[in-house]
Order: sequence, then C-alpha cells, then structure tokens
Amino acid sequence: MKCFKCILLIVVISGCMNHKPPEKTGLEGKPLPQFSMLLMDSITYFNTRDISNDKPTVIFLFSPHCPFCKAQTKDMIDHIASLKDMHFYMLSSFPFQEIKKYYMNYHLDKYPNITVAQDTTAFYENYIKSIGFPYLAVYGKNKILKHGVLGKVRIEKIREIAFD
Repeated sequence: MKCFKCILLIVVISGCMNHKPPEKTGLEGKPLPQFSMLLMDSITYFNTRDISNDKPTVIFLFSPHCPFCKAQTKDMIDHIASLKDMHFYMLSSFPFQEIKKYYMNYHLDKYPNITVAQDTTAFYENYIKSIGFPYLAVYGKNKILKHGVLGKVRIEKIREIAFD
C-alpha cells in the first residue's frame, strides 16, 4: 500500500511539471478578442483593444485559491526583471474581493507589466475553453495567439513561446 501511495504521489507531481508541449486551442493564429475586464480599483474597465502591440502579451487565467497559480505568480515575481519586455494580464472570474486579496497579498501593484483584473462575465475563460488553472495564453507582439499552456510553466518556456 505504501508503495502504491509513493507511485501515485510521483505520478501526480510529475503531472504538474510542465514537460508537455503547449496546448492546442484551435485558436492559434487568431487575434486576442476584444472584451472588458474590471481593474482592481473596482470602477475602471479596461478593454483588450487598448492593449498595445509593442510587446508580447500573456493572459494568465487564475484562481485565487489554486496553489499552482500561487506558485506561478511567485515565479513571475521572482523573475520579473526577465519579463520586463512582456505584459501579463492576470484574469479571474472569481469574486472581486478574493481577487483583490490575492492582488494585495502578492503586492502586484508594484509591477508595471502586470495587470490584475476580474473577468466579470467569464468571457475569456469560455472563449479559450480552459479546463483548469493556471492557464497562460501567450500572444505575440501583434496580439496573435501563439500557444496556450495549462498548468504551471517555467518562465523560460513562456519567453520561448512569446519570442519564437
């Protein structure tokens, strides 16, 4: 029984590692759709049409309760210097107060290339058909989807997708 538990633990842990290729969404090559998201000041809506084309964009779907989302966020913060030429839009459809708590806990207001917002209608999650969190959709400079990645991903892999 102990052996079975150990094998199961190894399988679960290795399944969480990002050794798999980026997810095929069927939306690769399509532009980022236009939709509005509620920013953390709780009154301002930002539309994706206003995202500039000057750097790659990553839409990071997250749950404020997901341990892998927390690990991905910490990894991004720890490597923020290597991500300065990209912009991350951390998006969640969870209740606003839970998102705000996550935002404050990680001091995400300190990073000009990270925007946290609530997708009040779960538009993007439904559009991309994400089946879990974290989910990172990597768009090139022209806001064309390159790949989606389900699960925690190494920073180097995000950069490789964005600048490939």
